[in-house]
Amino acid sequence: MQIDGWQIDEKELQRFDRNWRAKWHAWDRLFECVRSDSACLVYSITEVSMNRLAGRLAVYQCKTNPTLVLNPRNFECRFWDSEDPVEYSRTGRILFVKGSSSSAEPVPLCVIDLDARRFAVLRRGELSLAPAVHEITERTFKLDFAAEQGKVESALIDLDELEWRDLRKL
Repeated sequence: MQIDGWQIDEKELQRFDRNWRAKWHAWDRLFECVRSDSACLVYSITEVSMNRLAGRLAVYQCKTNPTLVLNPRNFECRFWDSEDPVEYSRTGRILFVKGSSSSAEPVPLCVIDLDARRFAVLRRGELSLAPAVHEITERTFKLDFAAEQGKVESALIDLDELEWRDLRKL
């Protein structure tokens, strides 16, 4: 399939089922980062509750000859229909993905370091709402989480202080 100039081989994608997609009227969205020549494909998106969407994640590099670098089996992007489930750092090498793992408790945000092939999970804030991400420096980010009674709780994260895990375990 061709999406925004990226030639995607759907046979490579985990749990890509044309019959299921047709039955549930699933669709796809691609989030490209030109600076890093990468793209995040959120595919097989469906509405799982009122205005709440879920889809599978695939990360590609090299638009002229796309290579699938990440397609976790048990991870779903979970996001509101009014928000983007993926945000990039300025360099495009750090991804902030709104989602959860079906094999663990829901999380509002997963940080993926494409260069180091690792990820970290941030368990903070209201689980149903993903935080807004603001880059302070290349290694420091400010996150604004929804808190009780509509308040916003901010937190600074330093990428060097996160508990990182091997990307293959996502």
